[in-house]
Amino acid sequence: SRELMLIKVKCGPKERQELMAISEIFRCKVCDISKSTVTIEIQGKWAKMAAFQEMLGDYCILEVARTGRIALRRESRVDTKFLEQLETKSL
Repeated sequence: SRELMLIKVKCGPKERQELMAISEIFRCKVCDISKSTVTIEIQGKWAKMAAFQEMLGDYCILEVARTGRIALRRESRVDTKFLEQLETKSL
């Protein structure tokens, strides 16, 4: 299972590079940008999203939208625990 979160952050041009660097570490996607805000898309486990929000503590978070947990049964029958271990190692 995984979640999707969109988070809008107040961010001027001076802070933008730092915010984008943090987003890259968490494998986020910047999906909108304006003169004063950046909207970021993040997907994954709840713990990853919580850690990302914590990293944004120095910024002004304007909006957050989350899907909640979603999942589909794997037709390939690949072991999910094995995939989670691979994902953990790559983070």
